[in-house]
Amino acid sequence: MEAAPDPTLQGLTARLDESSKIISDCTSQNGLLELSFDANGPAQFPVPPSSPEAHIARLQLLEAAKLLERLVRGPIEAANRIAANAVWHALSKTHIADADEQAARYTDQLSAHPIDNEEPTSSGFQLANKTDLTVFDYFDEVKPKRAERFGLAMSSLSLPGGIFDSAHVLRSFDWASLGTATVADVGGGQGHISRVIAEASPNMSFVVQDYANPSAVGEEALPTNLCSRFEFMPHHFFTAQPDLSNRGEVVFYIRLILHDWPNKYCIRILRNLIPALKNGSKVLVNESILPPVGAVNRALEKLGKYVRSSSPAVQTIQDVDADWLWL
Repeated sequence: MEAAPDPTLQGLTARLDESSKIISDCTSQNGLLELSFDANGPAQFPVPPSSPEAHIARLQLLEAAKLLERLVRGPIEAANRIAANAVWHALSKTHIADADEQAARYTDQLSAHPIDNEEPTSSGFQLANKTDLTVFDYFDEVKPKRAERFGLAMSSLSLPGGIFDSAHVLRSFDWASLGTATVADVGGGQGHISRVIAEASPNMSFVVQDYANPSAVGEEALPTNLCSRFEFMPHHFFTAQPDLSNRGEVVFYIRLILHDWPNKYCIRILRNLIPALKNGSKVLVNESILPPVGAVNRALEKLGKYVRSSSPAVQTIQDVDADWLWL
């Protein structure tokens, strides 16, 4: 028996059109409500069992829609979703790990603290883990293995095809214009983004600043061809920036950090750069911006909100809107 041909974009869209027409013809010929998201639309599929051809078309439509989504997402993104679901199911089913207590404790957090509370130690994470440390301090001081996993997870998001593909970093700024400057990657984790920039900018040096754990992991994983241009410096951005004047021109780079903190803490992070700034010093802020509701298609809007809600500091996370473009 000959195997069925692989679905194509044109073939699937044609199947969608064909099945949609069968359903639309059936509803209009029988005086049934059209499928709609309107408040007065049908609450369930309106075609009765006496019209089997419409039900068959519905199943074909659902199958084609799922295949089309997987095809457009591409195999890597589609496989990631399958793998992630399988891992979560396996861990919870066998009680290797329980469900996410941080999310479950969100309601308790709302009851315990005012809705406008901006303290990063007043979230569901603290209640679930019985700590008064911030998420990142807790990882560093209590769960260093989780800190390492978190750093690897952040690195994976910047891989080709990831949510924060590092290719955007190279395209969105003229790094060559910095010449032989040193980039201080503030809160740079294991240095994955600095490595990407370094490969494309052979004349620049890098100081990656973060907790001691990610600094050690990043230093160990650093390719030998980059070692002479890199330093991993344990440094907390809530303390004053150390003097880097012996490195010539220094550009301070803050990528995907500020959205994790309320505005008053963002101000502290930026103010702590002042001791190390000189006339003409540059500070580059690289953040994801949430568009106004309805400004982009629903898939992009949903993705942005999902990324925000899945932050480890979810209860204190700062919405970064277009106003930040004026920073």
